[in-house]
Amino acid sequence: MENFTKTISNLTCPAYFDKYLQWSQTGAGLTASQPCPDIAESIFKGVATRYCHPTGKWTNRDNAPVENVTESFTNYNDCGVPIPNDVDSDDMIWNQLTGTVWGIVGLIGLCFTITALVTSLCILQSVRFQNCRLKIHKQLFLAFLIEAVAQVGVTSENVNAFFQTRNGQNDTEVFASGNATFGSSVATWTVNCMFVMEEFGHSSVIAWAFVEGIHIFNIIVVSVFSKEFPLKLCGTIAWSKLICAAILYLACHQIPTSH
Repeated sequence: MENFTKTISNLTCPAYFDKYLQWSQTGAGLTASQPCPDIAESIFKGVATRYCHPTGKWTNRDNAPVENVTESFTNYNDCGVPIPNDVDSDDMIWNQLTGTVWGIVGLIGLCFTITALVTSLCILQSVRFQNCRLKIHKQLFLAFLIEAVAQVGVTSENVNAFFQTRNGQNDTEVFASGNATFGSSVATWTVNCMFVMEEFGHSSVIAWAFVEGIHIFNIIVVSVFSKEFPLKLCGTIAWSKLICAAILYLACHQIPTSH
C-alpha cells in the first residue's frame, strides 16, 4: 500500500514499474512510499520512496525532474541493501554490462561444474563397497550441486533483468492493468527461493566439509570414536540444522513491519 504526502497541484506523475515495485499515478509534489520489495536480501522491512516533482514529472537522484521516466530514481536506501535503479548514469550502465558479461561466463562455468558433479555422484554411487568416506564424499558433492544449481538460477535472473532493461521493457502498462499480479508474485517467490537455496548450498558445503574433516582427523590423528564413525548421527545433525536455518530465514524474511 502506497502512502503520499500532501499534494500541491492537480498534475500527476504517470504509473511506473521500476523492475522491483509498481508505482501508481502520484500527484505533483507528493512523495510516494511503500514497503521494500521482497527481492531485497534483508530481513529488515524498510520503505522505498519516489518523489513527484511539482511539474508532474518523476525526479532523478538529485530531485530534478526528468522527461524520460526510465531515468527516474527510486530511493531504496532504507531497505537494508543497495538496489541499483538510477539508469541515467553511464557508469551504472557500464557496471551492469560488465556484470552481465561475467554472469554469462559464470553460467558457462557452472554448467561444467554441474556436469562434473553429476558425473562424480554417478561414479561414486556405482561403487559396490560404500565405505564411510565415500558416503561423506557423496553428501559433500550433493551440497556442491545444490549450491551450483541455485547460483545458476540467481545469475540467470540477473542476466535476464539486464537484457529486459536494454530492450526497454518495463512492464509498466501490464502491471498498471493488474494482469501481471500472479506472474510477478510467482517471479518474486522464485527469486527469493533461489536466494535461500543458494545460502543453503553455501552452508551445506561448509557443514559437510567439516564432517569430512572430522572423519579424516579420526582416521589419521586419533581414534576419537571407539568403534566406527557415526555417519548417520553427523549427517542428521548437519542436514537438520541447515533446514532449520533455512526455515528461520524464510520466516524472518516474511515478517511484516508497520510503517
